[in-house]
Amino acid sequence: MAEELLRVEGLCAGYGASQVLEHLSFSMNHESVTIVGRNGMGKTTLCNTLMGLLKSSAGEVTFAAARIEGVYTAQITRRGIAFIPQGRRLFPSLSVS
Repeated sequence: MAEELLRVEGLCAGYGASQVLEHLSFSMNHESVTIVGRNGMGKTTLCNTLMGLLKSSAGEVTFAAARIEGVYTAQITRRGIAFIPQGRRLFPSLSVS
């Protein structure tokens, strides 16, 4: 079995008293993954937590065999993780014709 590229174990995160992620665990190798769900289900919270933009309250995140929870966002990006949120009109002065 190939070594896991990303492993999330018991991840908890939220905003103040609002716990959004409760003991989330999953792993993935080099496949593409899509996170889907209704509004308010924790997709953005998960991505923000993985990127170090939001501090987790519990759990471990391992990327390429190195723990990354508590690591600065810039360092996480340099290691190879990027978060590109869905957004429109990133470059409003440009158009596609």
